[in-house]
Amino acid sequence: MEFYEPETQMQVKPDGDKPKDAKTEEHFNKFENKVESVVTNIQSNIQQNTQTGWSSINGLFSNIQKNLPTYQKTLNESREQAQKRLAETTDVLGKRIGSLPKALPLKEENLNEIKAKSGVIIKSVNDNTNKYLDDLDAELEKVENFTLGYATNFVQFG
Repeated sequence: MEFYEPETQMQVKPDGDKPKDAKTEEHFNKFENKVESVVTNIQSNIQQNTQTGWSSINGLFSNIQKNLPTYQKTLNESREQAQKRLAETTDVLGKRIGSLPKALPLKEENLNEIKAKSGVIIKSVNDNTNKYLDDLDAELEKVENFTLGYATNFVQFG
C-alpha cells in the first residue's frame, strides 16, 4: 500500500489563467464605475432636494412676511369689534340697572319684575358673550390654518 503526501504548497497557475484575471479586473472596474455613478446620483439628489427645501422655506417665510400686516390688521379689527360689543353690553346693563327703582320694597310683585328683568339682562350678556366667542373662534381658526400650512410645509421639507 502506498501513501501519498498531500500537496501543501500552492501550485503556480499556468499562464492560461491570465485572461480570467483580466475579465475579473474588467468586471470589478465596471462595478466600481456603477457604484460611483450611484453615489454621484444620490449626492446630486440630496443637493437638489436640499435646495428645493430651502427654497420652499424661503418662500414660506416670504409669504409670512408679506401677509403679516394683513393678519395684524384682521386681528386688530377683531379686537376693536370685541371692545365695541363689550362697551355696548356694559351700556345696556347700566341702562337696565338704572331703570330699576332705587328703593324697591321687597314685595312679591317687585321680586317677579326684578327676576324678569334680570333674565333679559342675563340673556343679553349671554348673547353678546356668544358673539364675542364666535368671532374669537373664527380668528383663532384662521391662525390655526395658517400655522397648519406652515407646519405642513416644514414637514414636507424634512
